[in-house]
Formats: sequence, C-alpha cells, structure tokens
Amino acid sequence: MIRSSAIVLALIAVLALTACGDDDNTSSAQTTTTAVAGDVDRYCALTRQLDAEGEQFFTDLDEGSSRAEFEAAERRMAEHFADELDELQRVAPRQIKTDVRKVVAALHKRAGLQPQITVGETDASAAEKRVLAYEKRNCKA
Repeated sequence: MIRSSAIVLALIAVLALTACGDDDNTSSAQTTTTAVAGDVDRYCALTRQLDAEGEQFFTDLDEGSSRAEFEAAERRMAEHFADELDELQRVAPRQIKTDVRKVVAALHKRAGLQPQITVGETDASAAEKRVLAYEKRNCKA
C-alpha cells in the first residue's frame, strides 16, 4: 500500500530541483539564520515538486506488488532525489526540522539505504503526521 507522506508526496515527496547555488550576495549570517530557522517558502516548493515528480517511481506498483518492489522503487527515488532530500532537511522550518529528518531516515531505511539517524516505525509515523499537519497549515498550493 502506498502511503502518502509529506515527503513522499512531496517526495513521492521526499524531487529533481536544482540545488541552490552560492552565486547570490547572501551573507553568511543570513545563510546561517535560514539554516537554523528554516525557509518555509523553499521547503513548501520542494515538497510540491517532490510530490509531483516522486510519484513516477510508484506508477507501476499496486496492492499486489511485493515488499521488494516497493523497496526498489523507494531506493530509486531516494537515490535520484538525494540532493533534494538533503536540501529539504536543511531548509525545513524549525518546528518540523527533527520530524523531517525522521521521515527522510524512514524513507532511507525502507529503501534499504543507510539512514543518517536511527528511527523506529512508530516514531517515524508520528513524525510524518506532524509534518503533514504542518504542510496542510503552511504549504498552500
């Protein structure tokens, strides 16, 4: 069963945006502030793009698909959108930054990849719910 998550929808969520370059005149203080506080607009833009582009990895799957087929699809998606998933974690608003890291870690775990942090299924599910609620309130289409 495909479960929509903020990142998997935004991924699926969590994806082929070009990483932001350093060719602007943003000061390091502004960059540090954004990294700590997050960037709601960029976060929402990334999740929308991940949602739109991420679904392509799951189009051939249905309820009869095997766990291995889902894992392979998630692995292809996570590898394809690795830069975007990293950026998503960097720009995540402070209120959900930890939860976004958990959701991405759970995606990596399901994909058979090495997650940056260890997260249990229950904790990942709770984090996903909080991220979805945040996105519903703050990421208008």
